[in-house]
Amino acid sequence: MSVSSRFIECPNCGALQEDFDDKRIANNFCSECDFPIFFDTLDESQRDSEDASARNRSPGVEGRSKQNWRECPACGEKNDRDALHCVRCGAVLSVADDEEVAPETQEPEPALEPKMTSVVVTNPGLITGVIAGLLSGLVIGFFVGAIYF
Repeated sequence: MSVSSRFIECPNCGALQEDFDDKRIANNFCSECDFPIFFDTLDESQRDSEDASARNRSPGVEGRSKQNWRECPACGEKNDRDALHCVRCGAVLSVADDEEVAPETQEPEPALEPKMTSVVVTNPGLITGVIAGLLSGLVIGFFVGAIYF
């Protein structure tokens, strides 16, 4: 069984990529833009009618051109939009110019005034009982100590 190869055009960037007719494997990616070639199922009429920028948009951002990836300034690797570091070289990804940067203003937290709690005795019998218990303990301790010493 011979495996015949053909070249297909990457639907994302247009580069010619080698494709094997007999095998569809999940690691067939475009060598130029990392587009998954194994998803290339559009015929020419569908490809021409599709908005070219729609392939790069995140789901749910209809009508806007916010891409779902951003390039690393050091190596050019396409990284997830929320990534802080490049997956290939580890470089720090800066915020893109078209992204809106929210100013980080921290409002000072209002100083909490310490609450003064006052002890309110609601049961004077409790205090009397505690004092009586301590005194009886001292008296018993005195007599027990006097007997043994």
